[in-house]
Parts: sequence; C-alpha cells; structure tokens
Amino acid sequence: MSNIDGAIADDQNQVEDAWIDEDWSEAKSAAQPVEISVDWDRQYPDLVKAFSWESYFIYWCEQWRGDRCVDRLIIERQDREPVGNWGDFQTMKTLILGEERIAVQIFPPDEAIVDQVNVYHLWSPRDGEAIAFEYQMLCC
Repeated sequence: MSNIDGAIADDQNQVEDAWIDEDWSEAKSAAQPVEISVDWDRQYPDLVKAFSWESYFIYWCEQWRGDRCVDRLIIERQDREPVGNWGDFQTMKTLILGEERIAVQIFPPDEAIVDQVNVYHLWSPRDGEAIAFEYQMLCC
C-alpha cells in the first residue's frame, strides 16, 4: 500500500484497487432513531419530526418552495461537542431519509458563515434532480 502523503493511509486499506474505510463498518449501526417530542416551533418552524439516535439529536425539517420540497436534517451531538465521523452523517441520512436519497452539506461563502454552535445541516431535495447530476458528474 502506498502512502498518499500520509493523508488517508492510516485508516484505510487498499483492497483490489478499491479504498475501504475501516471506520465505516463501526459507524453503521442497526439501532433505529427514536422519535422524540420537542417544542421548538419558533426555532424550527418547518420541523416535521425530531429524533434521538445514539449520541445525537436529529431534527427533520421540510422546506417548501412552490411545489418543490427540500428535506433538511439538523444534526447535533447531545453533549454539544463537534461531530467528527462522516459515517454517522451517512447512517443518519439513510435511517431517516432512505438509502437512495442524496444529501449534501453546504459550505457557504465566508461572509455568510454562522458558526456559533456545533450544529450541522444536510440538505436533500425530494426529487434529487437539483444535485444528482452534479454528484454523477463528479464521482460516477
């Protein structure tokens, strides 16, 4: 296995010309999110459901623009610490929105950054068309 400038070689193995992330299997949990009740209508007026899953709170919101809907997952750790595991985001997206859905995390222009707490957002258009073509061009 070649060391790619030491960047990712420590937690990945090369198997038959494919990179396998060893941490992924640990992140994928069989536990289902538990729906919880919250009274945060003013903070999340478009809230559909709220969940507790492992050490996270997940808020599922619908944002409608005309006849199009984008689902947004708002994710935070229960201890308010940063999320450091990509696999947890993937698992939450799959458990709540489904394995066939595409979701993105948006990195805004510097002047639009709001970074006061460790809260993360995943956006997933219901029709998938708005981001699917970009995803296919970049990785498939």
